[in-house]
Amino acid sequence: MRIRSLVIGLLTATAVLAAAACAYWVWWAGQLERGIAQWSDEQRLRGTEIAYDGPAIDGFPLAHAARFEDPAMRAPDGFSWRGPTLSAQSALWDPWTIVVSFSGRHLVEDLNAGLLEAVTFDSRDAVGVLQLAGDGRLVQADATLKGLEVLAEPFGRIASALLRVSLTPDYDPKTESLLGSAVAIETDALQLPARLAGPMDPTAERIVAVGRLNGVFPHSGFPGADPRQALTAWRDAGGAVELERVEVEWAPLGVSASGRLTLDDRLRPQGQLAARIAGLPELLDRLAAAGLVTAQQVVNIKLGVLAFSGEPDEEGRPVLAVPVILNGGLLSLGPFPLARISPVL
Repeated sequence: MRIRSLVIGLLTATAVLAAAACAYWVWWAGQLERGIAQWSDEQRLRGTEIAYDGPAIDGFPLAHAARFEDPAMRAPDGFSWRGPTLSAQSALWDPWTIVVSFSGRHLVEDLNAGLLEAVTFDSRDAVGVLQLAGDGRLVQADATLKGLEVLAEPFGRIASALLRVSLTPDYDPKTESLLGSAVAIETDALQLPARLAGPMDPTAERIVAVGRLNGVFPHSGFPGADPRQALTAWRDAGGAVELERVEVEWAPLGVSASGRLTLDDRLRPQGQLAARIAGLPELLDRLAAAGLVTAQQVVNIKLGVLAFSGEPDEEGRPVLAVPVILNGGLLSLGPFPLARISPVL
């Protein structure tokens, strides 16, 4: 009798838990549908056209998954986006961690007040993970894109075997307003058109940047308003990029650096980085061959490299520890001016 009672008790408990889980799944699915509909209505009230087929909610019984077919958006200023099928999924026991799949072709038109007429992003495997707080605020966002290809005129084709991006917002503990974000970016085999690569090889083997973006860009600056206004407002409010670690392996250079950058009154990068640079003599030869530096500049900097370089790196390249200074539209290695800097926009 005891065994029979125990079995009946276990079966009853299991049935109650299963019923509760089903009820919870149905309730949360309804919350998702209402939340998505509310967001879409809010965007339409602001004049933004939102279109998609769905959402189709499935994943029963252990997850919630929403799928959007033929998603598209057009802002009042003309900015538009059209993408592939999007899907988002969260586990039943962790609804605040959302895995988003956005593989495929994305078409963006009239980007940043028409500075770029059309940009196409295509990735064979693109996955993001969003971690939200209970009140809906973003805690962390991570994205991994494999086989990424970007087509943007007038720049041409940009491709990367792997791109990883991580964003961790920082909120004011009193006002809960956004102060900035910790950012990490990593690329492998980044291919650039000749006009962007300049004297470097067309493929950067590896680029890593870890740091913090201080300040917040005005919402009015993206995606459609004049990006110069957004950058100016960000700079004037104390916006800056704190680079904790930068590692670049891009022939002929190998670079590691850290420092702080912001924008000057003409939106040119300014600041200073403490850098260790390998392969500088070969880069100087390429710059001289392209007519970008004078022969005297090459001689002066090469003498500095010979005088102040330490142990060579694993490839036998001389390594120079030197401050990289960006000021007044000029990039200098220590006391040696090397190149002029253009505004970012």
